[in-house]
Amino acid sequence: ISIETGTLVFLTLFLLAAAVKARVVLKKNALDKWVVFYFIYVIARYAFMEDKDVSRMEIEKNILCLGIYFTFSQVVSKNNVKEIVKIFVFSAILVSIYGLWQNFGTPVLWFRVPRISPPYATFGNQNFFAAYLVIVFPLLFSFITGKKIFLKFAGWLGAAVFVLDFRYINSRGGILAAFV
Repeated sequence: ISIETGTLVFLTLFLLAAAVKARVVLKKNALDKWVVFYFIYVIARYAFMEDKDVSRMEIEKNILCLGIYFTFSQVVSKNNVKEIVKIFVFSAILVSIYGLWQNFGTPVLWFRVPRISPPYATFGNQNFFAAYLVIVFPLLFSFITGKKIFLKFAGWLGAAVFVLDFRYINSRGGILAAFV
């Protein structure tokens, strides 16, 4: 809840600051119409679904994602995409290291992680974790094929940790997705 609240506060303050400065210029994106179409589908599903509590939580999540998408599509320029990919991949490497740590459950210094096998890192189950690794794995190749030695090292380290995590996850869906 705190992440959602923080994100909503950030989005609100950003839009308020943009409105005060009178710099509200909306950029159009090729994905905009598909995102809006999906949001209309979610609202229609809410209208016809019998379990209103589940669909209300789903619609709240989609409102948050819609706000994040449109805000960041206004802020992010083509120059910032490489930086965002770097942050995303480094975050994925940290999450995968945590997943590997979770599989063994060994204490390191004053940090202690309970042993959970198969690991699911910060996700709800191992299938979500496997899907996340499958999505991020191609981005590691941008590190491996890059020119900077630090990024190459991080890419190879991330690939090794991803493969080890994949071995311990035992997700049939993740293995299938890796080959698709």
